Amino acid sequence: MVEAEQRIARRIDSAADFTDLLSEYKSDIRSLLYYWHKHCPGPKIAHSINRTINNDPAGAFLFIKAMIGTSTLVETGVSHMSDFNKEHYELLSNYIDPEIIFNIFTKKYTDKDDQERYHFDMNDHPEKILANQFIYVHKSVKAATTSS
Repeated sequence: MVEAEQRIARRIDSAADFTDLLSEYKSDIRSLLYYWHKHCPGPKIAHSINRTINNDPAGAFLFIKAMIGTSTLVETGVSHMSDFNKEHYELLSNYIDPEIIFNIFTKKYTDKDDQERYHFDMNDHPEKILANQFIYVHKSVKAATTSS
């Protein structure tokens, strides 16, 4: 099994040279990143993600959405984007510096008042909700790191 995972990781590593993995494999990117990071760790992973995010800030949302996945409403069975939490943040930080996404989100999608609370308002645009949740978690992690 490990040998198969290593082969997959090497193929992902090679494909990253000429393919925008994040855009090309949105639904599978979480698994691809896991195997790539496990068997071929290094700066190439962050470079590949940064290339997508720098070319298109909406790529930051693609990346975050891939990390959090979806949830299902118990009452209706309707699938929706999950909320962003600290576990997602820690997963994301294995692959890229969260400060990059923080800078994109604070510039483009949020206002100062929204950055101080964890955003749950279902009437807002999903990207704004996600941006504010990420910003809140990012600031909480930074504050905890600073105080310890």
